[in-house]
Amino acid sequence: MKTADFLKTELEQLGFIELRQDVTTGVTHLPKGMELPLLTSTLRRTIQTGEGSFKTEDVIVGILMLYGLDESFPGKVNYRSILQAIERSTGSLVPFLAELSRSNPKQALICALGYRELELTDDRALLLAIEAANLAHRETQDKRYEELAFALLQQAAEESDDWQVAYHLGYLYYNRDQFTEAIIQFRAALAQDMPEEFVEELSGMVELSERKSDFTRGQSLLFAGRAQEALEIFESLRPDFSEWYSLLFYTGLAYRMEQMYAKALTLFYEALSIKQDDPNLYNELSICHMMNEEPDQAMKHLELALELDPDNPELLTNYGIVLYQLGDTEKAIVQLKHSLQIAPEDELTQQWFDIVQSANIP
Repeated sequence: MKTADFLKTELEQLGFIELRQDVTTGVTHLPKGMELPLLTSTLRRTIQTGEGSFKTEDVIVGILMLYGLDESFPGKVNYRSILQAIERSTGSLVPFLAELSRSNPKQALICALGYRELELTDDRALLLAIEAANLAHRETQDKRYEELAFALLQQAAEESDDWQVAYHLGYLYYNRDQFTEAIIQFRAALAQDMPEEFVEELSGMVELSERKSDFTRGQSLLFAGRAQEALEIFESLRPDFSEWYSLLFYTGLAYRMEQMYAKALTLFYEALSIKQDDPNLYNELSICHMMNEEPDQAMKHLELALELDPDNPELLTNYGIVLYQLGDTEKAIVQLKHSLQIAPEDELTQQWFDIVQSANIP
């Protein structure tokens, strides 16, 4: 799964040991000559204390992590047979992975992906992978885990009509402002046999999503150049959703498109009080300050935006324009040239580059 590629660096945590004799550990028999994948921490312990010092759990984690990270690794049938033998003796490995997720959600996530790749039989492994990805996201705030959980939930929805899958996928769509999709998932969950307390919750979420879906209609109008009509919708929503970042941002954008820069700035600064890591917001603040002939303020916001997205051609172009307004034509040329290297077909950047370059000629 491409969204899990960022985890492949964890392959560094694995190594192999060639068994010089048959080894029996718990319920597992491992033949002489086998190349056994183990965590490097387990390998160090094994080297220090003797070849047979690893446990059944070490074998499970080593094999599952290997195939969670490298699905094309040879020998899949042999490694699968080892885990199948363990499951025949002890039952599903998924409860063991669930316990692992409490202390090491990233490792449990990789193992659950490996369980799926090896086509072992407990379908709960996919839900466990989703839960572990969410735990890893909460621990690290790394958005790649959130994207992976989303992709896994979409996959689960294709494979299952479990109400819990639809429930969680609905909330992920809702939190992404994809309200039509959220409604579909919430209604799919409500159509299943689910606990009564969730029925009331999801019925409320359907109503809320239907109300917020007006926002999507407003976005469509805005992107079609009908900013005034979009504003009517956005402003009708603001009394009920005063701290909704996306609504504040797009209402500000609509006012900016209507050249009402003071109102736009008020909304953008409200949005900034909620979220400080969106380069597009800093760009919009800089544009409004530029239009208000406040290049120093515009410069401050563009520098913050470029810290977050240093190779964004629009940001680089605006930065070059502000530098030119402040009289630093040489630095302006550098930024505009950088922007053109990234987006050579951009006509606006080319126009500004020509203007600034001609102004720099003695």
